Amino acid sequence: MDDSALKKLLAEVDFSSYRNDDGLFKPEPISFGPRKISEQYPVIDVSGEVAEVVQANFGITDAKDEKPIIATSALFTCIGLLGHDREHNLGFLMHIQPSNDVRGGLERLYQELARTHPDYAKEFDTHIVASTFHDFQNYRNLEEALRGNPSGLGTRLKFTYPIEFVPDMKREGKPGEGVVLDTRNGTIYAYLRDTLREGPCDFKYNKPIPEKRSSEFGRFR
Repeated sequence: MDDSALKKLLAEVDFSSYRNDDGLFKPEPISFGPRKISEQYPVIDVSGEVAEVVQANFGITDAKDEKPIIATSALFTCIGLLGHDREHNLGFLMHIQPSNDVRGGLERLYQELARTHPDYAKEFDTHIVASTFHDFQNYRNLEEALRGNPSGLGTRLKFTYPIEFVPDMKREGKPGEGVVLDTRNGTIYAYLRDTLREGPCDFKYNKPIPEKRSSEFGRFR
Protein backbone atom coordinates (compact mmCIF):
# COMPACT_ATOMS: atom_id res chain seq x y z
CA MET A 1 0.00 0.00 0.00
CA ASP A 2 1.50 3.35 -1.00
CA ASP A 3 1.48 6.48 1.20
CA SER A 4 -1.48 8.12 -0.50
CA ALA A 5 -3.65 5.01 -0.14
CA LEU A 6 -2.67 4.69 3.53
CA LYS A 7 -3.55 8.34 4.24
CA LYS A 8 -6.90 7.89 2.52
CA LEU A 9 -7.65 4.79 4.60
CA LEU A 10 -6.73 6.51 7.89
CA ALA A 11 -8.90 9.49 6.99
CA GLU A 12 -11.93 7.18 6.88
CA VAL A 13 -11.29 5.69 10.36
CA ASP A 14 -13.61 6.92 13.11
CA PHE A 15 -11.40 7.52 16.15
CA SER A 16 -14.26 8.75 18.36
CA SER A 17 -14.57 5.33 20.07
CA TYR A 18 -10.83 5.11 20.79
CA ARG A 19 -8.88 6.39 23.77
CA ASN A 20 -5.50 8.15 23.49
CA ASP A 21 -2.55 6.76 25.47
CA ASP A 22 0.60 8.82 24.92
CA GLY A 23 -0.38 9.61 21.40
CA LEU A 24 -1.39 6.02 20.58
CA PHE A 25 -5.01 5.27 19.77
CA LYS A 26 -6.36 2.14 21.43
CA PRO A 27 -9.92 0.80 21.16
CA GLU A 28 -12.15 0.99 24.22
CA PRO A 29 -12.81 -2.45 25.76
CA ILE A 30 -16.03 -4.03 24.56
CA SER A 31 -18.16 -6.32 26.71
CA PHE A 32 -19.33 -9.53 25.05
CA GLY A 33 -21.81 -12.16 26.19
CA PRO A 34 -24.88 -12.01 28.43
CA ARG A 35 -25.52 -9.16 30.86
CA LYS A 36 -27.66 -8.94 33.97
CA ILE A 37 -31.33 -9.09 33.01
CA SER A 38 -31.94 -5.75 34.74
CA GLU A 39 -29.45 -4.23 32.28
CA GLN A 40 -31.35 -5.62 29.30
CA TYR A 41 -34.94 -4.87 30.31
CA PRO A 42 -36.59 -2.29 32.58
CA VAL A 43 -37.45 -3.56 36.04
CA ILE A 44 -41.16 -3.75 36.90
CA ASP A 45 -42.54 -3.18 40.39
CA VAL A 46 -44.58 -5.98 41.92
CA SER A 47 -48.27 -5.07 41.90
CA GLY A 48 -51.67 -6.65 42.24
CA GLU A 49 -51.80 -7.02 38.47
CA VAL A 50 -48.99 -9.60 38.46
CA ALA A 51 -49.81 -13.30 38.21
CA GLU A 52 -46.76 -15.10 39.58
CA VAL A 53 -45.71 -18.51 38.29
CA VAL A 54 -43.71 -20.61 40.75
CA GLN A 55 -41.08 -23.26 40.06
CA ALA A 56 -42.14 -26.36 38.10
CA ASN A 57 -45.35 -24.71 36.90
CA PHE A 58 -46.72 -22.77 33.94
CA GLY A 59 -49.33 -20.05 33.79
CA ILE A 60 -51.60 -18.46 31.18
CA THR A 61 -53.27 -15.05 31.18
CA ASP A 62 -54.56 -12.43 28.75
CA ALA A 63 -55.23 -8.71 28.50
CA LYS A 64 -58.83 -9.10 29.75
CA ASP A 65 -57.84 -11.00 32.89
CA GLU A 66 -57.76 -9.30 36.30
CA LYS A 67 -54.02 -10.05 36.25
CA PRO A 68 -52.87 -9.36 32.68
CA ILE A 69 -49.18 -9.39 33.65
CA ILE A 70 -47.46 -12.73 34.23
CA ALA A 71 -44.07 -13.19 35.92
CA THR A 72 -41.65 -15.66 37.41
CA SER A 73 -38.49 -15.26 39.48
CA ALA A 74 -35.59 -17.40 40.73
CA LEU A 75 -34.38 -18.43 37.28
CA PHE A 76 -30.95 -19.76 38.21
CA THR A 77 -30.58 -23.35 37.09
CA CYS A 78 -34.23 -23.30 36.03
CA ILE A 79 -35.32 -22.19 32.56
CA GLY A 80 -38.21 -19.96 31.58
CA LEU A 81 -40.28 -20.16 28.40
CA LEU A 82 -42.24 -17.04 27.58
CA GLY A 83 -44.88 -16.84 24.85
CA HIS A 84 -47.07 -14.03 23.51
CA ASP A 85 -49.88 -14.14 20.95
CA ARG A 86 -49.95 -10.56 19.65
CA GLU A 87 -53.22 -10.95 17.76
CA HIS A 88 -55.19 -12.04 20.84
CA ASN A 89 -53.12 -10.37 23.62
CA LEU A 90 -52.62 -13.78 25.19
CA GLY A 91 -49.52 -14.99 27.00
CA PHE A 92 -47.98 -17.86 28.91
CA LEU A 93 -44.92 -18.39 31.06
CA MET A 94 -43.27 -21.68 32.04
CA HIS A 95 -40.79 -22.14 34.90
CA ILE A 96 -38.97 -25.37 34.06
CA GLN A 97 -36.75 -26.83 36.76
CA PRO A 98 -34.06 -29.46 36.02
CA SER A 99 -36.29 -32.36 37.09
CA ASN A 100 -39.14 -31.37 34.74
CA ASP A 101 -40.03 -33.10 31.48
CA VAL A 102 -39.88 -30.40 28.77
CA ARG A 103 -41.99 -32.16 26.14
CA GLY A 104 -44.53 -33.26 28.73
CA GLY A 105 -44.81 -29.66 29.88
CA LEU A 106 -45.47 -28.42 26.35
CA GLU A 107 -48.20 -31.05 25.89
CA ARG A 108 -49.90 -29.86 29.09
CA LEU A 109 -49.57 -26.27 27.89
CA TYR A 110 -51.37 -27.17 24.65
CA GLN A 111 -54.11 -28.90 26.62
CA GLU A 112 -54.61 -25.99 29.00
CA LEU A 113 -54.70 -23.41 26.20
CA ALA A 114 -57.30 -25.53 24.38
CA ARG A 115 -59.37 -25.58 27.57
CA THR A 116 -59.08 -21.89 28.51
CA HIS A 117 -59.09 -20.31 25.03
CA PRO A 118 -60.81 -22.79 22.70
CA ASP A 119 -62.47 -20.36 20.27
CA TYR A 120 -59.55 -19.50 18.01
CA ALA A 121 -56.20 -20.70 16.70
CA LYS A 122 -53.25 -19.35 18.68
CA GLU A 123 -49.75 -18.46 17.51
CA PHE A 124 -47.10 -17.46 20.02
CA ASP A 125 -43.73 -15.80 19.63
CA THR A 126 -41.63 -17.61 22.23
CA HIS A 127 -38.40 -16.84 24.07
CA ILE A 128 -36.28 -19.19 26.15
CA VAL A 129 -35.14 -17.30 29.27
CA ALA A 130 -32.03 -18.69 30.95
CA SER A 131 -29.16 -17.65 33.17
CA THR A 132 -25.58 -18.71 32.50
CA PHE A 133 -26.07 -21.37 35.22
CA HIS A 134 -29.05 -23.00 33.49
CA ASP A 135 -29.55 -26.76 33.22
CA PHE A 136 -27.95 -27.56 29.86
CA GLN A 137 -29.86 -30.78 29.17
CA ASN A 138 -33.26 -29.15 29.59
CA TYR A 139 -32.14 -26.17 27.53
CA ARG A 140 -31.11 -28.51 24.74
CA ASN A 141 -34.37 -30.46 25.02
CA LEU A 142 -36.40 -27.25 24.87
CA GLU A 143 -34.50 -25.97 21.82
CA GLU A 144 -35.09 -29.28 20.06
CA ALA A 145 -38.78 -29.29 20.98
CA LEU A 146 -39.26 -25.75 19.62
CA ARG A 147 -37.29 -26.35 16.43
CA GLY A 148 -39.59 -26.31 13.44
CA ASN A 149 -42.23 -24.20 15.22
CA PRO A 150 -44.30 -27.05 16.71
CA SER A 151 -48.06 -27.03 17.06
CA GLY A 152 -50.75 -28.94 18.91
CA LEU A 153 -54.45 -28.61 19.76
CA GLY A 154 -54.82 -25.29 17.94
CA THR A 155 -51.62 -23.73 19.32
CA ARG A 156 -48.47 -22.97 17.32
CA LEU A 157 -45.16 -21.93 18.90
CA LYS A 158 -42.73 -19.78 16.90
CA PHE A 159 -39.19 -19.96 18.26
CA THR A 160 -37.61 -16.49 18.39
CA TYR A 161 -34.44 -15.21 20.05
CA PRO A 162 -33.43 -16.45 23.53
CA ILE A 163 -33.07 -14.14 26.53
CA GLU A 164 -29.82 -14.99 28.30
CA PHE A 165 -28.44 -13.24 31.36
CA VAL A 166 -25.74 -13.36 34.01
CA PRO A 167 -27.12 -13.69 37.57
CA ASP A 168 -26.46 -10.68 39.78
CA MET A 169 -24.27 -12.23 42.49
CA LYS A 170 -24.70 -9.11 44.63
CA ARG A 171 -28.26 -10.32 45.26
CA GLU A 172 -26.90 -13.11 47.46
CA GLY A 173 -29.57 -14.39 49.83
CA LYS A 174 -32.39 -13.15 47.58
CA PRO A 175 -34.26 -15.05 44.87
CA GLY A 176 -32.68 -15.09 41.45
CA GLU A 177 -33.83 -12.75 38.75
CA GLY A 178 -36.78 -13.46 36.53
CA VAL A 179 -38.88 -12.13 33.71
CA VAL A 180 -42.28 -10.48 33.20
CA LEU A 181 -44.67 -10.37 30.23
CA ASP A 182 -47.41 -7.74 29.92
CA THR A 183 -49.97 -9.45 27.69
CA ARG A 184 -51.69 -6.14 26.92
CA ASN A 185 -48.83 -4.99 24.71
CA GLY A 186 -46.23 -7.77 24.66
CA THR A 187 -43.69 -5.77 26.67
CA ILE A 188 -40.99 -7.79 28.48
CA TYR A 189 -39.57 -6.62 31.83
CA ALA A 190 -37.00 -7.84 34.33
CA TYR A 191 -38.49 -9.19 37.56
CA LEU A 192 -36.61 -8.88 40.85
CA ARG A 193 -37.93 -10.10 44.18
CA ASP A 194 -36.47 -9.60 47.65
CA THR A 195 -38.23 -12.66 49.09
CA LEU A 196 -39.84 -15.79 47.74
CA ARG A 197 -43.60 -16.10 47.81
CA GLU A 198 -44.93 -17.45 51.10
CA GLY A 199 -47.91 -19.73 51.36
CA PRO A 200 -49.77 -21.55 48.56
CA CYS A 201 -49.52 -20.28 45.00
CA ASP A 202 -52.47 -18.99 43.01
CA PHE A 203 -53.63 -22.17 41.30
CA LYS A 204 -55.42 -20.21 38.58
CA TYR A 205 -52.01 -19.24 37.18
CA ASN A 206 -50.02 -22.31 38.20
CA LYS A 207 -50.38 -25.66 36.47
CA PRO A 208 -47.77 -28.33 37.21
CA ILE A 209 -45.16 -29.41 34.68
CA PRO A 210 -44.66 -33.20 34.79
CA GLU A 211 -41.47 -34.69 36.20
CA LYS A 212 -39.01 -36.67 34.11
CA ARG A 213 -39.20 -40.42 34.35
CA SER A 214 -36.44 -41.77 36.57
CA SER A 215 -34.76 -43.46 33.59
CA GLU A 216 -34.27 -40.05 31.92
CA PHE A 217 -32.07 -38.55 34.64
CA GLY A 218 -28.46 -38.34 33.55
CA ARG A 219 -29.19 -39.66 30.08
CA PHE A 220 -28.00 -37.65 27.09
CA ARG A 221 -30.66 -37.79 24.40
